[in-house]
Amino acid sequence: TKTKVWNPLIIGIVAFIPDYTIGAVLAAINAHRLKETGKRNLYLLVSLPYMLVFWLGAIFTMEAWFAALSFLVRAGLGYWLYTDAKKILEKHAPENLEDEKLGRLLIIGAGFVGVTLLCYFVFMILMFTFNSQ
Repeated sequence: TKTKVWNPLIIGIVAFIPDYTIGAVLAAINAHRLKETGKRNLYLLVSLPYMLVFWLGAIFTMEAWFAALSFLVRAGLGYWLYTDAKKILEKHAPENLEDEKLGRLLIIGAGFVGVTLLCYFVFMILMFTFNSQ
């Protein structure tokens, strides 16, 4: 049977555009499926300080320099995940690997975006309602 893995390009793009943590989870899934436990742990452990610094920093620091720093860090970490995931896939037999379907990831992402937008609109309606009194 073929092992389903995420394409390294998808991992890099997802790590850069939405957030590094999502790309790290996809890369960790690849590493787990290919029995690379050291890489799996590395991807997940790197995401912990990233989440602590950049998620809390985004909440408490609303300055442009922090957004630019976050952008650069996500770009660097996304590129690192892309190259590292590509090396792991090249190390294993490519004929035994099959790309994971992108549709499932897009459906889950669309669900998160939909819930986020719904919460945003509910909050906005509540703010307009209570501020107009």
